[in-house]
Amino acid sequence: MHTQVKNTLDEQSILIIHNDVDYVRQLPYVTNLEISNSIFTTTPIDAISTLMHLHPQVIVVHDDDYNSTAFFEAFPLSLREIERPILIAVSNNPSSNLFEVANQVIPQSYLPFLEQIIVSHVKRLQLTVGLLHRSTNLEADNQHLNQQLAIAKQTSAEINILKQAVVHSVSHELRTPMLQVKSAVALLNEDENTNRNIVELAMEATTRLESGIRNVTLLNELMNESSNVESFSAVPIIQLIQAAVRNLGRSWEHKKDIGRIEIMPNAQTHTVLCDKQRLTIAIQLLLDNALKFSKDKVKIKITRSGSEIRVSIQDKGIGIPQDQLNRIFEPFYQIDGSSTRRFGGMGIGLAIVQLIMEQHCTVIQIDSIHGKGSTFAFDLQTANN
Repeated sequence: MHTQVKNTLDEQSILIIHNDVDYVRQLPYVTNLEISNSIFTTTPIDAISTLMHLHPQVIVVHDDDYNSTAFFEAFPLSLREIERPILIAVSNNPSSNLFEVANQVIPQSYLPFLEQIIVSHVKRLQLTVGLLHRSTNLEADNQHLNQQLAIAKQTSAEINILKQAVVHSVSHELRTPMLQVKSAVALLNEDENTNRNIVELAMEATTRLESGIRNVTLLNELMNESSNVESFSAVPIIQLIQAAVRNLGRSWEHKKDIGRIEIMPNAQTHTVLCDKQRLTIAIQLLLDNALKFSKDKVKIKITRSGSEIRVSIQDKGIGIPQDQLNRIFEPFYQIDGSSTRRFGGMGIGLAIVQLIMEQHCTVIQIDSIHGKGSTFAFDLQTANN
């Protein structure tokens, strides 16, 4: 017998049922099995009691006389109290009931191949049990992961609620005192005896703080509303760019930088479908970002391809490291997060831009080389196909 076959059968206990126990012990297939320490024999009359205390993995029944009929009738009932074994019946004239109970029915002539037949059933059973155990483990793992996912979702929901509460509280509580400070600084600016440098610094600081409060409030609004394409209108792209430039010109930070913005030709002829106010804000934030990180000219280029208008904003600034390109749209993320960073801002401008672009069913495309500059581009649907 092959070693693999023997090793497989060594792990099993086999019960052989025959009317003549002494005779069956001399059968060639029993000798060929070479695992006498795992083979037990009994008669059909004593089979049930032997089965109940032995719990064999394999049962071979020789159905060569009527004495085994009682065993086959009682056999299914006895299985309710033990783990179901593999039942192989040896019969030259099997009844229909025998086929219903046994895993396999073979004639006497198949006895020389019985060890291979047993091994085949044992391996199939082992595979089934292994799959059942794996399925049970996977089900348990899946249940555990579902529980973790539910906890994560609950935690995420709680964090989002907390974020919204903080943003709402900050924007509400800071807006009123901010206006009061701004009014006080404006009054100081009218006083001829006030130090002009101090007043200008105060006005610039209040303007930046006011812009920060406005952006945080807008970010919160964008994160909690969906796109409303039905509210879009046809707007010449040049109007959006001019409005964005005007807004920048009113700020203390960029009032001297507007001359560095260069609008390339052919922008006059293109009209797009958009939310005019939101898209103006997005372009303004992209220009603000380009002017902040570059001392050279910032170019706005508009091109058309089919039914789409592409807007590109290019600068020759510090660029973005490749390993940070996927993170720059995260709220409050700073490329230079150190306490000594050179550039101001709260790190939410690009997050706002991305959300506005999502509402317009488009995405921001970035082409950037660290140390040489960046180009931010997005496509919009034209209104005059």
